[in-house]
Amino acid sequence: MIQRLTQELAAARSEIEQLRTTTIQLQNQLNHERLTSNQPTPPVITNIQSSFDIPEPTPTTSPWHNPDQVRRLKESLMQQRQQRRQQRQEAAARILQPPSENQGFKYIYLPTKARVPIGQLRSRLRKLDINNNRVLDIHHPDRNVVALLVHNDYADELRPICNDSRYFYAQGWISKQTLQENLPSSRHNSEPESDPLCFEDENMSTTDEYKNQDLPSDEACMNDALSL
Repeated sequence: MIQRLTQELAAARSEIEQLRTTTIQLQNQLNHERLTSNQPTPPVITNIQSSFDIPEPTPTTSPWHNPDQVRRLKESLMQQRQQRRQQRQEAAARILQPPSENQGFKYIYLPTKARVPIGQLRSRLRKLDINNNRVLDIHHPDRNVVALLVHNDYADELRPICNDSRYFYAQGWISKQTLQENLPSSRHNSEPESDPLCFEDENMSTTDEYKNQDLPSDEACMNDALSL
């Protein structure tokens, strides 16, 4: 009985020694890993001669190193600022002018290839140097037609701008009768006097008809249009 207990005690002591040794080894390994993780990562050395390197931009590729391009950009910005300043001055000066003798408003009709939103139309008009402050209303009375409501004073200024932008084609102008036939009947008597504008479609052109016959009195506004 005593021998068996002595053997078990010796075996237990041996296992304790093994566990103690294993614990010391694991502790040393853990300390080594901690020291390794705290060390800074060595920098990665890349081959500067690698074909994958992106070449640095040369001074000639940047527009800011080209004096001519910088000068043109400055001139463009100055022209835009001057144009906006002139428009603001003209808008302020109109308040201090006497009432115009040419009172009234009229719709000017322009052809469109598609039904463009009003915001995009005003953006396009701005690019054509058309003063959006003078265009009081924009709407689509019919397919492929956009109507601009302007004061009579600005209508004479708007025609040359549209003519320079090639909105007025050599085919001629739409007659007021043809335009009213295409407009909804509810607008015939409700809209201001209309200025019919030309379309690209030759079937809608009536230039030859106007040259060979007299115009009615209610279409006297077409006289200046035919001279364009």
